[in-house]
Amino acid sequence: KTFGQLANLYIPGKFSNSLELHVDLSKPNCPDILPVEELWQHSTIKKENGLIYRFLSPTHQILNHIIHSEVQHENYNKGLIDIRQLHDFVFKINHLDDKIDWNTVNERNKQFALEKVLKSYLYFSKRLMKIKTPDDGKVVFSLYLHYFRVMFYIGYPRTSALIRLIYGFFYNMSGSRICQHYGCKNTIWAINYWRIRRLFEHAKKFASIKELVSLWRYHSRF
Repeated sequence: KTFGQLANLYIPGKFSNSLELHVDLSKPNCPDILPVEELWQHSTIKKENGLIYRFLSPTHQILNHIIHSEVQHENYNKGLIDIRQLHDFVFKINHLDDKIDWNTVNERNKQFALEKVLKSYLYFSKRLMKIKTPDDGKVVFSLYLHYFRVMFYIGYPRTSALIRLIYGFFYNMSGSRICQHYGCKNTIWAINYWRIRRLFEHAKKFASIKELVSLWRYHSRF
């Protein structure tokens, strides 16, 4: 068991594939946007080869996909895009579009302040996969900015490594991130206390050249 999931299972057959067994739906860093009771209630029961299992509803599949790729893996904040997962997302839209409740998808993302994440993912689907998305409204400047940021990281990974390091530093020092990491109260005094403590932790951790080189290689690998 690692990071809330079990080792992948290899499934042989005409179309060989692997299956991820997740112990938990998401990591603690994800908002509770998908209550398990609700998922269970709207799931569909399937029976095949003596097995009984459940499928998430089309609407919940879309919500779970965005959370898993963009929030749980922090691809949106890191300026990354997982092409394989984006392809899976587009596949779901093409095959399930008439069954997806886009009003619920939009409302949930708005409720948890993930509107930019949703719009960005839909924009990438339209721009890279050339599909018609349900969000065909006006494209705001922030979407263009995020798109070119991601494409710059992909095209110039080593050049963008320094930018990624600087951004990651300030992101990890943000109030929400500090509260999430240390479990402290969301007050000025508490956040600044733990922020100073984290500065000392970083200074101690990256005092050696070896650690700095390792961090640089990590951010340059994409």
